[in-house]
Amino acid sequence: MRRSLAVVLGFMLVLAAPVWLRHFGGDAAAWTVSFTGRATMDILRGMPYAALGLSALWAARIANAPVFVLSLILIPSQYYFSGGTAAVAGGDQMRFVLFLILPLLVTGSQFVSHRNVACTFKVGLLVLLIGFLIPPLISVSAGRWLSTWAGSHRWTGASFLGAPSLPTVFYLILCGINLLLPFQGREGEMKKLMAALIPCFYFSGVFQPIFQSGPLYPPPVQPVAFVVCTALASLILLYCNFFLSWSKAYVDDLTQVLGRRALNEALARLSGNYAIAMVDIDHFKKFNDTYGHAAGDEVLREVAALLSASSAGQVYRYGGEEFSVLYSNTAADLAAERMEETRRALAETKIPLNGSAPKKREKKVTVHISVGVSEQTRKNDTPEKVLRAADAALYRAKEGGRNRVEKG
Repeated sequence: MRRSLAVVLGFMLVLAAPVWLRHFGGDAAAWTVSFTGRATMDILRGMPYAALGLSALWAARIANAPVFVLSLILIPSQYYFSGGTAAVAGGDQMRFVLFLILPLLVTGSQFVSHRNVACTFKVGLLVLLIGFLIPPLISVSAGRWLSTWAGSHRWTGASFLGAPSLPTVFYLILCGINLLLPFQGREGEMKKLMAALIPCFYFSGVFQPIFQSGPLYPPPVQPVAFVVCTALASLILLYCNFFLSWSKAYVDDLTQVLGRRALNEALARLSGNYAIAMVDIDHFKKFNDTYGHAAGDEVLREVAALLSASSAGQVYRYGGEEFSVLYSNTAADLAAERMEETRRALAETKIPLNGSAPKKREKKVTVHISVGVSEQTRKNDTPEKVLRAADAALYRAKEGGRNRVEKG
């Protein structure tokens, strides 16, 4: 599954929750008065605490600082939002403060990474302390003023999806900012997935009882909506950890294409007709000696991106400056044609070194690749044999003058 698809599916799941609640929430609310319903609701109410705690521990283990911080700081928010506010500034006022800061917490976590925050026990305690202290302090010092300001600026005006329009716009803007922030790589994709927490909080009914209205569903459904959506938010954070763990295991950190482990597993699953291309960057060692390893890394990233965009196959980093491209249900002739098109496109591409080469800040270079392609035949009847045949064809391409495609 492509990484961007995980973000789309995450948002689709979040948006499906209010649709389900709208159509079946009344039945669910009636069911909650039964013995089984009450027991299930008790489990769902406790789920966010367990899931957020587990998410924080998992995030600390894999150095996933954004999820580590957000998981811990949401534990106090969940407590306050669930009604643990009897002794602190009044429940409604506290909920209004949380309504404002929850999407801001998600947005702020986007700027956290393992480079600026360590996932340690001391940092975790500090984050929990901040989470427990800041909302009540804001509520006590400015909650009444914020409520008055919101009312005077018509935050209770025209409705959108059953909720006040301006608060809805506030949530939509912050969600859009989270999705548009220019973070790259697997952590960047994970942060876009984290943005799904904002609609989770929106559909959980954060508008109740502040505005005496909530998105999409009538008041009897509100308690069910809150439990379902906050539980879903905590599960999304758990999935973010799984997403990053999978990426670290299967995605090459430098080029952001799948790595050798993913290739080995893909080879084990291959069946039917298929072709494999082995790709090597010509004279890459000489390039590194001339421009430095930072410039070499830039070239590897660009070559991987172009292979992914134009080869029409699944690209893997085999190791060093070598890549593998798998073609399912494709003959070697067609795979060779596609790789030839890719080779020509790369030869015509000027790759900027972006200052990675000393004293050559504006330097642009062209690189060439040699390619060997082979397909499944009676002789090469296993993926391993096809891979070796493609590798042999690659060496023939290099011995034949490089910058060419050879079939095996």
